[in-house]
Amino acid sequence: VLPRVINKPGYKSQSPQVRQKILELIIKEARSAVRKNIVLKANMQDIEDIRQGVEDD
Repeated sequence: VLPRVINKPGYKSQSPQVRQKILELIIKEARSAVRKNIVLKANMQDIEDIRQGVEDD
């Protein structure tokens, strides 16, 4: 994502403060997405474990 944003003409014409804010927002969103993905995988694993337990009974 970052290279696509950084190479946009609109980004290069921004002041350093605005550029930093843009990058901070992108990083924050990326971290949030990663966290959600980890939670989703954990939930999927729990569902799979429960399914296995039901099949074993």
